[in-house]
Amino acid sequence: MNPSQAASGGTIAVSDAVKDRGRAAAKRSVTGYYLSLDSRLGNGDVRIGTRRISALRRRKRSRGGTSLVVPVTVAPGTYHVLACADYRKKIRESNERNDCAASRGTVQITSVPVTVPLAPAEPAPVVQQASTANTPPPPPPPDADADAVPDASDNCPTTANAGQADFNHDGKGDACQDSDGDGTLDAADCGPADGSIHPGASDSPDTSFVDSNCDGIDGNAANSIFVSPNGNDSSNGLTAGTPKKTVQNAINNAAGRDILLAAGTYDAGQNGVSALDNTRLYGGYSSDFTSRSASTASTLAGHPQALLVDGKTGVAAQLVSFHGTADSTAGSSAYGIRAIDNANLTVTSVAINVGAGAAGAAGTQPSQSQAGSSGTAGGDGAHDGTWTRDSGGLSPAGFEGGTGGANGPDPSKPEAGRQGSPTSSGGGAGGSAGNPNGGNGSRGTAGTAGTAGTGGTAGNDALIGWKSLDGGTGHVGTNGAGGGGGGGGSCNVLCDNTPYWTGGAGGGGGAGGRPGSPGTGGHGGGASIGIYLYNSQLRFVASTITAGNGGKGGDGGQGGLGGAGGSGGTGGKRDCVPGTTFCTGTGGPGGDGGKGGDGGSGGGGAGGPSIGIYHVGTIGGWTGQSTTFTLGSGGAGGVSLFAGQSSQGATGTVAEEIFN
Repeated sequence: MNPSQAASGGTIAVSDAVKDRGRAAAKRSVTGYYLSLDSRLGNGDVRIGTRRISALRRRKRSRGGTSLVVPVTVAPGTYHVLACADYRKKIRESNERNDCAASRGTVQITSVPVTVPLAPAEPAPVVQQASTANTPPPPPPPDADADAVPDASDNCPTTANAGQADFNHDGKGDACQDSDGDGTLDAADCGPADGSIHPGASDSPDTSFVDSNCDGIDGNAANSIFVSPNGNDSSNGLTAGTPKKTVQNAINNAAGRDILLAAGTYDAGQNGVSALDNTRLYGGYSSDFTSRSASTASTLAGHPQALLVDGKTGVAAQLVSFHGTADSTAGSSAYGIRAIDNANLTVTSVAINVGAGAAGAAGTQPSQSQAGSSGTAGGDGAHDGTWTRDSGGLSPAGFEGGTGGANGPDPSKPEAGRQGSPTSSGGGAGGSAGNPNGGNGSRGTAGTAGTAGTGGTAGNDALIGWKSLDGGTGHVGTNGAGGGGGGGGSCNVLCDNTPYWTGGAGGGGGAGGRPGSPGTGGHGGGASIGIYLYNSQLRFVASTITAGNGGKGGDGGQGGLGGAGGSGGTGGKRDCVPGTTFCTGTGGPGGDGGKGGDGGSGGGGAGGPSIGIYHVGTIGGWTGQSTTFTLGSGGAGGVSLFAGQSSQGATGTVAEEIFN
């Protein structure tokens, strides 16, 4: 603005910029310039000029300047120059009260004394004076409202309006006209051309951001509770200048009011935010709540969900972002919104972003099973006529080793060892009778390994939240068989001359090992679900849902190792004639017991899904339009690999919508 001082009738040079801050192009408009004593447009302000503005594209601006003529009727004083975009109110805006800006400095308006130059002196004519009295001045023109504007040129002759504001240039001033017929004069109406906009009008926050009741915000300030990341929960939150800090505190104290959220992130932590009946959340506000934008994010964060609606109705959210993440527990799922037990909610222009599901835990491996006991040793050869038959080892699984062959009672006819248990199959064969030494008992057959458990299938194993199915438990292995007993030793030639000599007895067979216990199945991976509904109703409009990847299923646990077979007992020693080479036969050693079969490994758990909206239950569902889904990948199923066995869990499902 230049200069800083001007006389009535003089000029002032000004420059300004007009910007389209809306979401669409603005048509042509006219900027009006006013002289104002207090920097705010009012009834006493005087319009002193205009500048035409071409149509503006979204977010573009027009810069320019003009020269303004100060009317001679302006009283001397210090004034601000106001530039008011679209002063004719031809363009509908969400807020008609923020179109004027005042100059940084002021201008001093002075009066200019009127001087009349003197004519050359002439002889004065002699005139007969009719009277020596002064002639009275003419009376002032009528001014019924005393606003210094004569009635003949006053656009509101009975209502004081020195500035003569007339937004639609119809010749009738704003101070005395209600152009839209809404009961509010144009001068006090923030939307004088729209009958639905006026002080006292109904004003719920909307995505057009219209301040319908002229209180300076989109919404009803008198029926709202304000929340800001910079607020304080000890405040009452009932004004834009005293906001609360946390959304949960605002919900708990709202008492039916709308909850207005300034831009920023509100991290509610464990369990997120819990709604009450008629909780209504509106985001996208500036820090002072005077403006609102779809590009200004108000984000609620929490785990495993950002918002929980448990049996509550009348819940609504508009222009709010919800970010849910999984808990740190293996197999945890993540949700943007979780509504359960007859809840009812509406979401409009919200953005839901959900983190990945957590990987499922692996199955467990049991301890190794009990080993079979060893067979007892055979008795040594003797020359006192004694003989023995020694027992096989005992098995915890019941498959004992075979008994060792005896070395009597007929010394010339030693016994063969007995077969280990089970004799029908798998038991080790007994050792042959001595000739002169007893034969070795055979090893018992090892048990077979158990088969793997089945892999977890895709699906939900819960109602009020998602739980992927676990892999099946593996199968038990089979018992190890008992080893055969050793054969008894013979007396041979000595028995003909010395009938009391006997050979060594056979050792007992070792017992079979106990079978291995099965491994447990891997646990299912967590889900990533935008909105989870259990017996609840949802309505959504013009929203976006982005789900992350499903969690990987846990691997199946390895089966327990089978117990080792017991060792066969040693055969009895021979007996010899002192001073000679004549000796009886030795007893054969018993065979070792077979190892128990290893347990089967558990099946792999199912991978978690990536789903936009999931409903489970017998009532409820959803309706909606213009919603965009972006989905992740289903979690890979867990694997089960042991002893050549393989049993993998199913890959997680990927779907925009599932109704069960």
